[in-house]
Amino acid sequence: MTIAHIRLTTACASQLRLAVGQIGGHILAAQSLNIKPRTARSMNHLGLQCSKAIVFAIAVVGLTTISAVDSAAQWNANSNWFDRWLNGDRGSSNGSYNSKKITLKEKRRQRVALDKYLRNENLLLSPETIQAVDIAIGRYRNIVASGGWPNIRKQKGAWLRLGARDKRVGLLRRRLAITRDHPPRSRGDAWTFDQEVELAVKRFQIRHGIRPTGVVGSRTLYALNVPADERLAQLQVNALRLRTFSEHMAKERRYVLVNVPSSELQAVRDNRLELYSKTIVGRPATQTPTIQAKIRGLNFFPFWRVPDSIAHRDLIPTLLKDPSYLAKERIRVLTKWGGEEVDPRAVDWYSPEAKNLKFRQDPGDRNALGLIRIDMPNEHIVYMHDTPLKKLFNSSSRTFSAGCVRVQQVTDLAAWLLSDEPEWNRARIDSVLISGIAEDVKLVEPVPVLFTYITAWGLGNGVAHFRPDVYGRDGTRAIVARYNDKPTVMQTLSP
Repeated sequence: MTIAHIRLTTACASQLRLAVGQIGGHILAAQSLNIKPRTARSMNHLGLQCSKAIVFAIAVVGLTTISAVDSAAQWNANSNWFDRWLNGDRGSSNGSYNSKKITLKEKRRQRVALDKYLRNENLLLSPETIQAVDIAIGRYRNIVASGGWPNIRKQKGAWLRLGARDKRVGLLRRRLAITRDHPPRSRGDAWTFDQEVELAVKRFQIRHGIRPTGVVGSRTLYALNVPADERLAQLQVNALRLRTFSEHMAKERRYVLVNVPSSELQAVRDNRLELYSKTIVGRPATQTPTIQAKIRGLNFFPFWRVPDSIAHRDLIPTLLKDPSYLAKERIRVLTKWGGEEVDPRAVDWYSPEAKNLKFRQDPGDRNALGLIRIDMPNEHIVYMHDTPLKKLFNSSSRTFSAGCVRVQQVTDLAAWLLSDEPEWNRARIDSVLISGIAEDVKLVEPVPVLFTYITAWGLGNGVAHFRPDVYGRDGTRAIVARYNDKPTVMQTLSP
């Protein structure tokens, strides 16, 4: 990672000039960050370059021996995946999270702004991903053979964050250095949570699908303390999945992939990622299955025929508490599918006969399927669709559905699916959505879709990324999703 790749605020430029002046003789340290020799000799020129970088002078100061330079070079070689995060447009949040003296609305805005760094825009099913995870497996084997990493003790009411003084900081530095999130050498002391540690924590959080605030809260602390041997097992299990699923999709010209543990969708054409979207997947009690199917059409302004399982488990109990719920949600009661409509006020919802009734929700902006449903027949009767509950996409973990997959960029997905249809384009899709008139479209060429379950993968030169084992399918003890977000808005009836 070159100094040009690291961005600093203007306010730090003068401090960096002083720091570089104090280490004038340490040219080797400067060279470890790919600073040209003539640049290292020119303090003014280096100061101008540093004004474009994140405050990283501590790493330069600390790497003063040949062995440290070699370690840092190896660490930097495996940190290139982080360049995109460093160079990203952070907007007014400036890539940091400040929870002090801000409104709740601003705090939520900052959280959403940070979520962009959790996007996996690398093709998940690819030879490069398989190669990277194999390298990561070798690296984690060495970590396990060396005794793993230290456990960071939880201390009630004492989160580790920028500026904190805590005896656990030294242990945190060691833990993060083992997985190459932190430089191998540093002059930072064992008590001070400085900007170097904050950056390392953000690096770790991004790799684990946690919003990169730089604060070691309960979710981050839990992920830090998953044992090294279980992370190795997680990589090995998922290496097999990656190979198996890659073989299934290798011959497909285009396909849609939904990875349940990361709650993400990728639309792929000719082995190129053309569309990315956040998704919402099933709760642990109502899991989204692993399936391979064909997308055969789209339904604009669909009816929602409430499945009996949802009606019995959720809808009828809701009616007992709130008799006006059906009217508010525009849900009709039918004697059977295609049968007569029943006045819900005439029904004894406590009677066993109530479970024989059927429920159908009218199309519209309150419909649980939103404005678009993706038709993909399969034995589990699950599908992808829009949703009126847009706020749930703001959670960094999104296991909130009854098994179906809600797609944030559903209109873009519809346009992508219809891109090979001669009579359809984005303008026509927008026209249909404005009209409010229901329309069903059948694809001339069905598109393969795969719902998969991958909780670990590799990027670049073996950088390991992990997600919680939301359904406990990896067979390990510690990586079941104990550090997921809770819903940020109240749940309503939905597939």
